[in-house]
Amino acid sequence: MQFVYPKFLYALLFVAIPILLHLLRLRKYKTVYFSNVRFLHTLDVEQKKRSHLRDLLVLLARVMTIVALVLAFAQPYLPRTTQMQPSQGEKYISIYVDNSFSMESNGRELSLLDQAKEYAKQILSAYDLSDKFQLLTNDFAGEQQRFMNKEECLDALENIDYSPFPRTWTQVRMRQRDAFEALFIPENKRFSYLISDFQKGSMQLTTFSKEDSVASICLMPLASEMQDNIGIDSIYLDAPIMEKGRECILSVCLRNRSAVLQEKIPVKLIMQEKNLALLNVDIPANGTKIVSFPIQIQADKWHYGEVEIDDFPISYDNKMYFSFPVKESVRVLHIYEDTPNSSLQKIFAKDPSFSYTASAINQLNYTTIAQSDFIILDELKQMPTALKSELDKRMLQTAKICFIPNRTPSGHLDPSLQAYLDQSLHVQYQNFDTSQMQVQKIESAHILFKTAFEKEPKNLWLPYVKGFYPIKNRGGNLIQNLLLFQNHFAFLSEVQKDKGFVYLFATPLQEVYTDFCDQALFVVCFVNMALITPEDGLQCANIGGQEILYVQAPDSKAKEVVVCTAMEGDFSILPEWIRMRGEIGIVPHNQIQKEGHYCLTMAKDTLAILSFNYNRQESDNEFYTKEELKQRIHAQSMKNMSVLLAQSQNVKTQIEALNKGLELWKIFLIFALVFILSEIALIRLWK
Repeated sequence: MQFVYPKFLYALLFVAIPILLHLLRLRKYKTVYFSNVRFLHTLDVEQKKRSHLRDLLVLLARVMTIVALVLAFAQPYLPRTTQMQPSQGEKYISIYVDNSFSMESNGRELSLLDQAKEYAKQILSAYDLSDKFQLLTNDFAGEQQRFMNKEECLDALENIDYSPFPRTWTQVRMRQRDAFEALFIPENKRFSYLISDFQKGSMQLTTFSKEDSVASICLMPLASEMQDNIGIDSIYLDAPIMEKGRECILSVCLRNRSAVLQEKIPVKLIMQEKNLALLNVDIPANGTKIVSFPIQIQADKWHYGEVEIDDFPISYDNKMYFSFPVKESVRVLHIYEDTPNSSLQKIFAKDPSFSYTASAINQLNYTTIAQSDFIILDELKQMPTALKSELDKRMLQTAKICFIPNRTPSGHLDPSLQAYLDQSLHVQYQNFDTSQMQVQKIESAHILFKTAFEKEPKNLWLPYVKGFYPIKNRGGNLIQNLLLFQNHFAFLSEVQKDKGFVYLFATPLQEVYTDFCDQALFVVCFVNMALITPEDGLQCANIGGQEILYVQAPDSKAKEVVVCTAMEGDFSILPEWIRMRGEIGIVPHNQIQKEGHYCLTMAKDTLAILSFNYNRQESDNEFYTKEELKQRIHAQSMKNMSVLLAQSQNVKTQIEALNKGLELWKIFLIFALVFILSEIALIRLWK
């Protein structure tokens, strides 16, 4: 048994008062003379015994009355296992109400968000008017980091609406702790409540051992009655080769989060605000379905559209917006040592789809690297430090590089080239092998060749080489062999680095070493290398995401103003942006809260059309149950953390029980009244 106000126990010293009165009370007896008291002696002894017993019982009743009253004022309680020491005076309570889209699900009578609001009101009613409250939602607005009185908190509860930002356990707890620490509130005065459906996809509970060991933390899980949902999971371009007149395939992944087959689900494709296609598809139970739409690339600089399905009542994942650019020309930079490869010049110099620039390494203008989409390193003898630095920066911005080695008398590459390949790409060119070798296998499923063949050819004329550098993968980057020799070494490999790709040839492309330049496969390889768009080319972003969105922008010395405007409605913002060598990076900072297309402009020039979608983490229908939460709490021995069963009994009653355990002051007050009545009865009825 513990006490809320243990200092009241000093009042037990008042027990000495009735004891002293009992000991000091002196009664004077009047002497009455009788002629013979022989018969009264026995009666006198018996009367003294009865009087002494009554006095002791009265004393006991008075002592117990004082003891019971003192204990009642000290407010004794029996602590629970998940309960903290009750604090005296003003308390600070932080209430987190999950208002993510998953809270749209229906509970027994209301939506989960409406239930959460009702439970938050019951939490408020469990505390005094003098206590202070923080109301936190997924919006993480600045005004939510202050404490307010009960009346203000009730008003703020009524204004809560759904938020597109999913939050994790770590983010929510950090915001609550920051609010407490800003006012230097002691841990024993901190009370945190988290009302949520505890969705596994977004909440992502970390270990509770990192939590405060004193501050009270209460979890209130809400369970929905219906969790079935059909949504658009992802979208991508299956063949991201952006050239006017080509046809690319838009693939849409639909996910069925129910235990039954969903039949004839209409899937609509809208491009440039025009209905382009409509398909009815069947989605297996608890499975996915890939739907493909062919898209003809037109002369427009930017293509944008949306895919839409019809599903009720969970509707936030029924649409997905996308956009992608089609460049007027792909900028190709050909860097050579002595003389350029004439076959490469024939491919790019006269094709209007490419903006071709050739430069010797000793005459290179390094600023052109940042403005190039495809960079060819043609048989360089050395790797200047400045060139290495510029290439690494360009790889961070979805560039593509083709490395063609040179043949050295020693049989191995220059150390500067070898260092670049090893440090940046984690590959190594071993000593030149003079063996004659035929390319035997082609990775026809790769995007480089996928659009070149309707089916894999059986008798294709493949390159022949008179010596090659064996390419060794040292690990660290994703590498894929595209053309392989008979001995399984690669003639052409692809290495993915950061947001770009590097294509590595194993031999120089001069006629003395290979006949590759005389084949149609040579044209297919280099044209597709230049046209392929890394990361499938779609300009899609999740609302609430922290990534920087990079778009091409013209160079300008004037102070530019970048404006992001919704293509539907009158929403417009001035986003934060940074210039990155021919591109600008856009940082939305949660300013965009509605899905759709947004036009990015600078000085009235359209830079890009950005597409924002709601985060698909909220589509997951797996949630932490009450039992799972309790098991985690028990496993981490978090005695200050508890789970409130909102549907089993009144929330206010549970909170009071958690804050004070099993209260005993009422019982001791009843005991005090019983002892007072006992004293009165002894005095009046026992004569």
